[in-house]
Amino acid sequence: MQDLNEDASPRNPKPHSLGIYDRTTIFWSWLFPFSYLIHIAEEYWGGEGYPAYILRLRGVHMSTPRFLAAQSMGFILATIGVILARRFKFLPMMLVILGTTVGVNALTHLVTALSILEYGPGLFSSIFIWGPLGIATVIRFKSYIDDQRQYWIAIAIGIGINVVVGILTMRGGRVVRLNTDLSGLASMTVGAALRGRPSSRCHSLFQTRRHPTKGWPRSATPTSPDLQIEKPEPL
Repeated sequence: MQDLNEDASPRNPKPHSLGIYDRTTIFWSWLFPFSYLIHIAEEYWGGEGYPAYILRLRGVHMSTPRFLAAQSMGFILATIGVILARRFKFLPMMLVILGTTVGVNALTHLVTALSILEYGPGLFSSIFIWGPLGIATVIRFKSYIDDQRQYWIAIAIGIGINVVVGILTMRGGRVVRLNTDLSGLASMTVGAALRGRPSSRCHSLFQTRRHPTKGWPRSATPTSPDLQIEKPEPL
């Protein structure tokens, strides 16, 4: 019968499966969802609030309901990730992913604050909670992953999550950005050109639709000469 000492033999020097899910590690994993709540609270109540801050700093319009919805989704995903990692036995890799995610997020908050020399919502929780938590997690659980390729994959996933979050933030929290007026306008324009006369509905849309804050480019506004519909020459 194989005893526990064989797991620690030179052929298997890392018997982490025996202690990965101890109380300390489980407690450590739940630090991420709980610290996320603290971070959300600071971004919501800190300073002018994150939606007003990102509008002033980057010119990005993100409504408060959309901000709260996006942050709630992030909290839910982090919680589900911890539960699934425990269930399917990949908790160390998930912890490295979460550690990298919060660590890079803390770095972006710090760099932004230093570049503009002012406080940004979420800065204190990033510096004093997420930064130390992320660094400690990435260092602590490196030895818990036997295949170091998985460790660096986890690092890459954490960085990728920050890239996706940054893109969504610059899009005002929108996952898909569709302008139905423009898509409908394109089809009406094509139809009008094929018929040889401009569409009255298309003309009405040009006359009544205002230029949104983050909608059409200036070259595509109703006053642009590039969008004038001309009647084709008769054959």
